[in-house]
Amino acid sequence: AGDRLRVDGTPQDHDHAVCRTCGSIFDIDRDIFPRPLPPAHLPNGLSVTGLRVEYDVICAACQSQEPTALPPSADPARRSTSFGQVRRKALPKMT
Repeated sequence: AGDRLRVDGTPQDHDHAVCRTCGSIFDIDRDIFPRPLPPAHLPNGLSVTGLRVEYDVICAACQSQEPTALPPSADPARRSTSFGQVRRKALPKMT
């Protein structure tokens, strides 16, 4: 996990939502949608050292194209994201 380069242009704390149809990535502001607090320990002696949150979503554009059924790519188990085609979008701030 430490050998991967991760580049993210959003400096403030945020998580990601990934469209399981088109691969678009959306920034989710933690000030608006806080991440849950992890337990300090899990069963079998596991100590929690971090937490990553990634929301599996179908974006509005893909929903408007496929209103009757979710495509097979919406299943996270069958996910195949092409990072060369990912579009990053920031969600508007809620007031």
